[in-house]
Amino acid sequence: GDWVDVWARGSNLVNAFPGGTYTCHEPPNTGQVRNFKYLAQWSGTSFATPVVTGAIAAQMSGSGNLDDPKKAFEQIEAAAQKCRDRKANGGKHLGPL
Repeated sequence: GDWVDVWARGSNLVNAFPGGTYTCHEPPNTGQVRNFKYLAQWSGTSFATPVVTGAIAAQMSGSGNLDDPKKAFEQIEAAAQKCRDRKANGGKHLGPL
């Protein structure tokens, strides 16, 4: 929506996952059983928010300015690239497309 200032893709991200199996419940992989051993590759909007917040935290840590998350966000936003995807409503994109 037009309230989003910066976004990131939440696709093909690697994250921790306990050893075991997972049965897919969403198309096109419904019913597929996948075996994992401590790491898994995931996609979804819920994975995009941590990418942006992690970038803000890294900016705060790297700049030594741990007391001003708004300033760190402004620096991240300034560095983000304007997205050409019309669905993004002219928003800026953080990270690889």
